[in-house]
Amino acid sequence: MRLIALTVVILGQLATSSTTFADPSTRGAQPLDAASLEALHKTQDLLISPEQRAQAMKNDPKALANDAKVKNTLGDQTQPAYELSAQVLETIVRKTNGDPKQMQEIVNQLMTNPQMLEQYLTPQQRDQIRGMASQIEKRQGHSPTAPAR
Repeated sequence: MRLIALTVVILGQLATSSTTFADPSTRGAQPLDAASLEALHKTQDLLISPEQRAQAMKNDPKALANDAKVKNTLGDQTQPAYELSAQVLETIVRKTNGDPKQMQEIVNQLMTNPQMLEQYLTPQQRDQIRGMASQIEKRQGHSPTAPAR
């Protein structure tokens, strides 16, 4: 499903360009501390806010190209995809206890196998992706995909 793949692209772009969790020496496999939670929330705010995203990407041609690809493919589902990516990011951060090396490994795996994303999704998030995909398919003049259960 292209929407899953693009969600992974968003996460991948965030992981490769963000310095929020970039220093592995400051994080181990420990529960998230206050600073880690703050960094997570700031990163989620960046994903969720179109204004913050634009500001962060303005000097990054790769990020701008990825964002244009997402907007071109998702159209009016772009913002919900970024919001979903922020939710998935939290799941990954919590699963790895904020360890940037582990998070990068997960994102790298997701980039080569986007279907793995499903293991990080709640049933509600899976339904949201199906609904977003249906909206995109309708907009493109295709029959919506039947829910995979």
